[in-house]
Amino acid sequence: MPAIGGRYLAGSHDVAPAFGEIYRGPMTLGLLAGLLLLALGAVDLARVGWRSGLPRWAIVAFTAGLCLWLPLLPRTLRVADGLLIGLGGLSGWRGRCGETQPGGAAWRRPGSPAVGRAPRDAVSARCRP
Repeated sequence: MPAIGGRYLAGSHDVAPAFGEIYRGPMTLGLLAGLLLLALGAVDLARVGWRSGLPRWAIVAFTAGLCLWLPLLPRTLRVADGLLIGLGGLSGWRGRCGETQPGGAAWRRPGSPAVGRAPRDAVSARCRP
C-alpha cells in the first residue's frame, strides 16, 4: 500500500492515519466495483448450478457467501462467511463427483430423471484435483 509505505519512509511508524487515505480514496470505488462483479458472477454461477442437479442448499450457501463477502467486515463475520463459502463449495463438489448423501441416495434433484451414472472409478478419476 503506497500510503502506508510513504508514511513509513517519512519516519512515521503509526499506520492508523493512513487508513483514511486508503478507505476514502479511489481504491474504494475499485473495491466496490470488484465486489459487485463478484456478486453478479456468483448469481450467474448459481443459475447454472441450479439447473445442473447439484444440491440446491449447497448452491444457495456458496452464492450467499460470495454475495455477502466484504473484506471490511469484522474478522468473525469474515470467518463465518468463509465457512459458508467452503461448505457450499465442498458440498457442491461432492455432489458433482457422484458421492452420496448420508442416507445413500445419489445427489440429484428430487423428481429429476435417473441418468445412467459412470462407474465409480471414472467418477473418482474425473474429480481428483
